[in-house]
Amino acid sequence: MMTLRSVPAILWTVLIVLICVIPASWFLSGGEGDGPSLLDRLLLGLPPDKVIHFVLFAGFGVLWRLAGAPGLATLLGGVALAVLTELIQTIPALDRSADLPDLLTDLAALAVSLVLFPRGLAPVPRSAEAAGGLASRDE
Repeated sequence: MMTLRSVPAILWTVLIVLICVIPASWFLSGGEGDGPSLLDRLLLGLPPDKVIHFVLFAGFGVLWRLAGAPGLATLLGGVALAVLTELIQTIPALDRSADLPDLLTDLAALAVSLVLFPRGLAPVPRSAEAAGGLASRDE
């Protein structure tokens, strides 16, 4: 069932798919200047591609856990999404390629998100009575 809490997770999932199917030629190419770019310096030498994959899939795990999705469902959905996005990138028209290190980065990010949010959020009570905050009027 879709709830308001699941909207950010759904939008994030759509964002992952969109980013992974954008043709390679749409991304900014490297600059012609001397030395490392600002992005390279901000990432402390980490490969930008791997950082992006990690952020996208850690965000996926966190947002789905915050939406109340069970951990196993989040893990299985994330693994399926990671595999699917890598397979989609083999489509020649996208000028992309599947990459095992990208897939492993996605899976590591999912694992980290599940460790950080092992229980997600408790369900929001429908009323104060359900939470035990108010006595029943029938008493």
